[in-house]
Amino acid sequence: IQRAAAEVLRIDATNAEALKAIKGVQKFEALRRTHLELDPARRQALRTLIRLESGQARKAAAAELSGATSLTAHYVERMASSLHRDRGLVSEVPLELGAESFPGATYDRFVPADYDPVVPRPLMIALHGGGIRNAKGTPVVGSGRDAMALFRPGAERHGFILIAPSAVEAPWPTARNEDFVERVIEQVLARWNIDLERIHLVGQGGGGDGVWHIASRGADRFASVGVGAAGTPKAYTAIASRTALWMYHGAEDEMVPVAPVRKAAERLLKSKADFVYCELPDERHGFAPAAEKDWFHFATPRRRRKAKLAFTRSGFEKEPTKAEIKAL
Repeated sequence: IQRAAAEVLRIDATNAEALKAIKGVQKFEALRRTHLELDPARRQALRTLIRLESGQARKAAAAELSGATSLTAHYVERMASSLHRDRGLVSEVPLELGAESFPGATYDRFVPADYDPVVPRPLMIALHGGGIRNAKGTPVVGSGRDAMALFRPGAERHGFILIAPSAVEAPWPTARNEDFVERVIEQVLARWNIDLERIHLVGQGGGGDGVWHIASRGADRFASVGVGAAGTPKAYTAIASRTALWMYHGAEDEMVPVAPVRKAAERLLKSKADFVYCELPDERHGFAPAAEKDWFHFATPRRRRKAKLAFTRSGFEKEPTKAEIKAL
């Protein structure tokens, strides 16, 4: 309601119904100064600012533009830096933030062609099925490229930044893999303007097991989690109580039996959880195109359950860590 009222007032500042919903013009002005999406003129000025060649010039212009809301130096510099980074699909991006702990580790990345450094984007982390992609090239099962092939079409349709890490060890549900995924997320947050209220986690097969593992330790930070063609751990009800949950299974899955998953889904459907179960007849182990469409239909409108406001919250605003300053 707050967001809808603010959007109306951005067009018609005298709309009585919207003013009542947002609790007056002063409240709207405070929101407009704080949230760039309500101030197109300031957003456009910021687009011009980050194209200045000199860092000092950007800093001076940001101080002049900020007004009631501070545009910190690191916020502006992250925007300026991401302006010149490659869009589209980039395979086997090396991990730099914490690379000493994960030698040779990589992830695949997709950034929409129309990415705007001033506009926070939703982020999706996709975990591949099977095992790992070994940096030395030895034959193994599964890689970030596999997950990218499954989820890139939807990311392109819905405007997501998509990252697909290649596990550093098998299977996915280990503390080391979890730490690696965290480092990848930190690196992406430092380089691309991500909306912290719209970070989604999804995995297929063994990657689904990895999703359960990671979400069981911090489901609140995700807007939604999706699990396809994987079993259900004991923690699934706790995860569903903390974030939006989507599950998929093929009725003819020969590797992971559908019966226990179906039973868990029936239990969740009777609860008050924000939950959707997608089961497709005649489908075996895998991730069908219809399931991919259903997942994006579920994930796209959702935001982090504990979000306090209906506006974006840019990861660029967070203070840089010592590790980020050193590595990037």
